[in-house]
Order: sequence, then structure tokens, then C-alpha cells
Amino acid sequence: MKLIGLARLGRDGELNYSSDGKAVMHLSLAYDFGRRGEKQTQWVRAAMFGDRAEKVVEHMKKGKQIYAEVDEVHIHVFEKEGEKRSALEGILSHFEFAGKKDD
Repeated sequence: MKLIGLARLGRDGELNYSSDGKAVMHLSLAYDFGRRGEKQTQWVRAAMFGDRAEKVVEHMKKGKQIYAEVDEVHIHVFEKEGEKRSALEGILSHFEFAGKKDD
């Protein structure tokens, strides 16, 4: 499944490295949907890999709006504090900055 649309970053991008030294940036994306007064937010965890992730992580700041294409979207089920929870996750395959320049 693929998710396409405008999203806001819920926190600053986090850059980590895999055991083989590959860069991995993790993002928390908020997609708003619904009509005025009835809007809801769908959160999606997204990852970007490699050199590109290293180059853009400094620009991925909380509140920044981006046009995002997230591939391989799936539901990840996990346990936290003894409770089963779920989250949408995927791979950020393409993005463009959106919104105001200073946004």
C-alpha cells in the first residue's frame, strides 16, 4: 500500500546507523483528514535510508510540512506497557518541502 499527501512532522527527524553503517532516518508524520470541524489525524512512522537521509535530516524539523509518498505501508503490532498497540509504518520514497519558507 502507498500513502500520498501533505503531512506535518510530529518531531525532528532522528538519524541512526544500522550495524553495517547504513544511515536510517526515522520520521513521525501526521496526516490530517476529514471536513472542517471534524478533522482527525492519522500518524505514520516513516523511514528513509542512505546518503539522502544524512543530507536532509537537519531540515526535518517538528512542525515542518512536507508532501510525502510513503511506500510499503503496513500495520505494525507491538506491546507497550503490557498493552497491545498498533501503528502504521512505511518507507519514505519521495518528499518535497511544502508550506511557507520559514515553516
